[in-house]
Amino acid sequence: MSIRAAYFDSDQDGVTNLGGAGNRFNNLFLAGTVNQVSDANEKDVLQALLEPEYADRAKLLAFYDALSPVLYRYKTAVSDKAGDARTHVGVIAQAVEAALKDSGLDPAEWSLWSQEPLMKKDQIAVETTEEKKIVDPKTGLETTLKIPKIDYRYETKPLLDENGQPRVRQSLNYIELLMLMSTCQMMKQRDFETRLAALEAAQHGS
Repeated sequence: MSIRAAYFDSDQDGVTNLGGAGNRFNNLFLAGTVNQVSDANEKDVLQALLEPEYADRAKLLAFYDALSPVLYRYKTAVSDKAGDARTHVGVIAQAVEAALKDSGLDPAEWSLWSQEPLMKKDQIAVETTEEKKIVDPKTGLETTLKIPKIDYRYETKPLLDENGQPRVRQSLNYIELLMLMSTCQMMKQRDFETRLAALEAAQHGS
């Protein structure tokens, strides 16, 4: 990473992550906006979602219908601020996972949902020895002393729950989720317009 007058740069393009599932940042304040690369040269387009021949159209609409936005407060905020904790609106990642599965879609194939293991860092004390050579000023003989020493290092391990199973944290990519929800709404709107046009045509033809 490098910091310049007007830039906070990664030394490698598209490689470095900022934070993780178990070591998140809190709030991000911007004067501008977030720009995400969407260049055609870097994408392999699989399918246009609004095309009638899209195979999983019915599954996506079933997923859309299964989503249920909720109001919620973060437990940490309630613990710290009690009644002053702010109310958020959104969907729960586990509910999104279940809706995808119930609609016949594999959550692992969709980047709008993710699940990452939580890790912990344990400080490990390692006993070692340090050799120190001492020369006798009278005899000129050299003696090697082994001095006990303790070094400390960190070991990363999965964080386990009360049943000894690895703990995970689920996340959502809201930009992609909202894009998909908007697309499903467009599908429904087009279906409605098609049915309405057919009804009007039938009425005029009768």
